[in-house]
Amino acid sequence: MTAYFKNHIWDMICCLLLSAGLALNVFAGYDSKDPRTESAAAILIVCAVCMVLLFIAGYNRATTIAGILTAVVLIIAALILVRSFHSSHGGKIDRNPMLFWIVIIGVSAVCYLLTRWRISTILLLIGGCVMTAAFAFLKYPVNFKGYIVFFCALAVLFMLRVYESSAVNSYTGSVRFGRYTVQSIALVLVISLAAGGIYAGVIKPLNPKTHELKLITKLESLEILQKAGVSKRTEVPQEQNKTKNENDQQKMTNQKQDQNQTKAPQQKKDENQQGDIQQQTKTEKGQAVNYHQDHTGLYILIAVLIALALAAPFVIRHLLQKRWENKVQKAGPTEGAVMIYQRLLKKLRYAGFDRPPEVTLLKYMRSQRRAMKSFAVGSADMYALTRAYQEIIYGYRKLNEVEFNRFWKVYKAFRGNMKKKLGRFRYAVHYFQI
Repeated sequence: MTAYFKNHIWDMICCLLLSAGLALNVFAGYDSKDPRTESAAAILIVCAVCMVLLFIAGYNRATTIAGILTAVVLIIAALILVRSFHSSHGGKIDRNPMLFWIVIIGVSAVCYLLTRWRISTILLLIGGCVMTAAFAFLKYPVNFKGYIVFFCALAVLFMLRVYESSAVNSYTGSVRFGRYTVQSIALVLVISLAAGGIYAGVIKPLNPKTHELKLITKLESLEILQKAGVSKRTEVPQEQNKTKNENDQQKMTNQKQDQNQTKAPQQKKDENQQGDIQQQTKTEKGQAVNYHQDHTGLYILIAVLIALALAAPFVIRHLLQKRWENKVQKAGPTEGAVMIYQRLLKKLRYAGFDRPPEVTLLKYMRSQRRAMKSFAVGSADMYALTRAYQEIIYGYRKLNEVEFNRFWKVYKAFRGNMKKKLGRFRYAVHYFQI
């Protein structure tokens, strides 16, 4: 057990830090009055206990089974407690006194499980970043320091997973920790700078500054409102005055008819023209004011950036391949042949050719000679290259340009032969590894 914890000490520290940082921001989504949800020390202590128990559960098969059973019991107990709190108090989950323990234990378990593999570590990083960004957008009290701790710890843990995978799959040689660390840090910095550039160039311009809205009070007389059509007057006649109103209305109608008969023809014509003008004015339709701005240039810029982002991995891969080939050419025939053979040996495992540790290299290549026939170019196959490679390593033999060209031809045809061997789909899946 002591050796187990000694080998996993950095794994435990990274899991502890990232779970504590993530838990701080998970609590930002709850309106809890529990002071422990804002205490980094309390969260760190509980996460430390949870991580020790989780790593103990992962010690061997027996402890793993016991840990799974314990997790099932804890999940059932948490569901019962939450349900009983709702039924007895009728409150929200935010007021539940067990919220602190549920979140801490749940986050610790999720962080431990998802950081066992590289792909799940990436998914955890994406999920944590999206959740924190959503909480910040909704103006929740996000803990920025906790987010930085979560991000950095998860990045270090991902590099640790990559190192473990590379160390297990390597056949010969030793790992250069200094160069590996520099390459990993450089990769993280490039990705961070690219993300910052996309934010500054694309996201930031799409979020203009907000202006305070103020209500405008406009006083208008009742007569203006009526003419504008905003207000109207409705008269409700009373029954006792109905006869009187009808008589008055009849009287006014008779007077109006008498006046129309006595009017001059020119005055009637002017009044008719005025009525036509008013009718035309009333029938005119209003036109809405359009404040639409042309964002064509911005959309083109976004499309170009997306296209560059999609093409960047392929361009980078091509440039790295050319850079490696130039190094091979400059290394000379002997060193270049060794570099090519070790590269081919590493890529062959994607086609299922994984040599067992107890079998020698030459014996394995002899047994797989027929299966590897598709990678041969003329008389140069992997078995012949293996014999020449061992003569270089163990016999200190120097190769000439003719012998080096056999390695080079197999290398240049390797990707096309690999595509035929794997098929289009599997080749596309491992495109950047082959």
